[in-house]
Amino acid sequence: MLQYYPKAISGAVSGDAKQLGQMKPFEKLPLEIMATFDRDGIHLTALRNGKPAPGAEFTTIDDELSNETVTADKSGQALWKPDSPGHYCVYTSVTVKEAGQHQGQQYSEIRRFATLSFHWPLVRTGPDEEAVTLFEKALAIRATWKTFPGFAAEITGKYDGREFSGNIHVGDDGAIDVELKEETATAWLEDQLSSMALHRLARSRRTKPVLYFADDEEDHPLGRLLAFVGGRFASSYRVKNGQITVVNRNIGKQNMTITVLENHKNSEGKILPRCYNVQYWDAQSGKLLQTETIQDRWLRVGQWDLPAAHTTTTASSEGLSVRSYRLKGHRLDGK
Repeated sequence: MLQYYPKAISGAVSGDAKQLGQMKPFEKLPLEIMATFDRDGIHLTALRNGKPAPGAEFTTIDDELSNETVTADKSGQALWKPDSPGHYCVYTSVTVKEAGQHQGQQYSEIRRFATLSFHWPLVRTGPDEEAVTLFEKALAIRATWKTFPGFAAEITGKYDGREFSGNIHVGDDGAIDVELKEETATAWLEDQLSSMALHRLARSRRTKPVLYFADDEEDHPLGRLLAFVGGRFASSYRVKNGQITVVNRNIGKQNMTITVLENHKNSEGKILPRCYNVQYWDAQSGKLLQTETIQDRWLRVGQWDLPAAHTTTTASSEGLSVRSYRLKGHRLDGK
C-alpha cells in the first residue's frame, strides 16, 4: 500500500518569516516533513507518528530534476541550503512491514512518502522588475480624482429592509459627513463612502513597490500572481489584460480576497469598478466566513466620476443581507 502526504508553502506566506515560524504539524499524520528557515538554510525534520526520526533521509529535487540526499542527525534534524533560486521539492519515505487488506486487495507492507515543495529564497529582498511594471501599469489605468474639490448629494436607500434618506458630503481630502433622518445606516454609509473615496483620490507613491511573481503560472484565468515583499497586510494581486483582477490581504484574524467581476471605462478610458466579490476567510482554519457582492454605478460630473448607486449583498451563516444607496443632485464644492 502506498500512502502519500504532500505539503507546499504557497506564495501567500513564503515571504512572511513570522507566519512560517508559526506552522505546526498536522495531527495524526504517520509521516510528515516539518521545516524552519533561516539564513543558514532549511532545517528539515521527518516526523513519524508525531515524533522526530533520527537518521531519516531527505531527497531534494530541483527544476532540472537533479537530486541531493541529506541525512538527519540523532535529534532527527537535517540542514540543507539550495544552491540557487528556484522551485524545490523535498521528500522522505519509510516502509512499514505490516500486512493487511484495502478495498478487497491484499498488501504485505506500507510505503509512506511525505513531500514538501517551496520556492527559494523564501524571503525576497529585491523586486522582479517585470512584476513591478505590470502592477504599476494596472494602477495607472484606474480612474482617480485629480484636483478633486469635494461634492455633496442627496441620498436614499435601504439598510436590511429599512428605508433611509438624507444628505452626504465628501470632502476634497476624503472626509465623509452623513446626515440622515434615520441614523440606522449612518455607520455603514460612512464606511462605504470612505472606502470609495480612498480608492478614487489621486495619491503619489513615495517609494517604488517591491513585488515579484509568486508562481510560474502564466495562463491562470485571472492573471499572473504578484506578491509584495514584506508589507503589513501580506498583500498579493492578480493582473490580467492590464487590470487588477484579484486582491488578497491578511487583516489580522481574517484573510480577504477581492475578485473583480466587471469594470467600467470612463470617457478617458480609465477603469472604474462595476461589480466585484469580497470573501472573508478565517486566517487559522481557512473556513469561509462571509461573501459580499458589490455593485457600483457612476455619474460623470465635470471631470470627475462620482458615485451614483451602490449595492452590497452579504451572505454568511447569519443569512442574506442587502444594503444599497442612490445619490442624486450632485453638487461640486465651490460650484
